[in-house]
Amino acid sequence: MNKRQAIKILNIQKDKLATEEFEFGSAWITASLSILSDILEYHDVLLKDFEDITSSLKYFLSRSESEKRNELLKGYRMQFSNVLQSAIEKVRYTGLENSNKNFLYKISDGMLTAFIVAGFGAAIAIGTGYGKYLSDTQNIELRTEIKILKDSISKFPSPQLQKTKQIPNNQTDNSIKGKKEN
Repeated sequence: MNKRQAIKILNIQKDKLATEEFEFGSAWITASLSILSDILEYHDVLLKDFEDITSSLKYFLSRSESEKRNELLKGYRMQFSNVLQSAIEKVRYTGLENSNKNFLYKISDGMLTAFIVAGFGAAIAIGTGYGKYLSDTQNIELRTEIKILKDSISKFPSPQLQKTKQIPNNQTDNSIKGKKEN
């Protein structure tokens, strides 16, 4: 929506209030509040004023007698008209405030959530893949190191046991017998 369209829409809403035949009620209030929310920032004073007038109107309509309602509604029509006129002047002189938003403002909450979840999943997948790569690399390095150590160990001569002369069994038996006889 551009500046001219916004002013035209606000004028239409304001002109509806000026006609006595117009049935002033919650449908008009809801539509006007929605239009103002689209045109103004959410923290704008005019939007806050419109909401305050709306809540005040609802309170007094529930408390007032039917005779006083027409007079009460005339006063509220004037207040709503003043807020709409102020909004028209603000848009005319300062332009639309919502047009200067960053790109995240244009993305819906559902899409933004989907992007965040997808990004989180991708980060986990990449981290797992990188961790597996590092683990595999370390395992290969350890295998290479073990092979080198085994090769270096096999180059050293192993100490062999010295062979001793064996004494025949019958000599041993005779020598033991001879010692006993003596």
